[in-house]
Amino acid sequence: MSAAYAQTCRMLGACDLRAGLASITAPTAIVVARKDYATPPAMAEAMHKAIAGSSLMVLPGARHLTPLERPGEIAARA
Repeated sequence: MSAAYAQTCRMLGACDLRAGLASITAPTAIVVARKDYATPPAMAEAMHKAIAGSSLMVLPGARHLTPLERPGEIAARA
């Protein structure tokens, strides 16, 4: 693992922007994979609850890289 990648992972792990979710007013579609262990459905559900008017779609059988695993379904949500 490169030092830059490791540092990026640490930075992302420490970043918490949940306080700003309620201020999002743009149309928001949240798509999460059922088997995503890095950003699990529970995190997506919390975002969905915090962003008024957002939609939530959970993709069964997918994992973390849903745009690569299920590009058609992701594109359909855009």
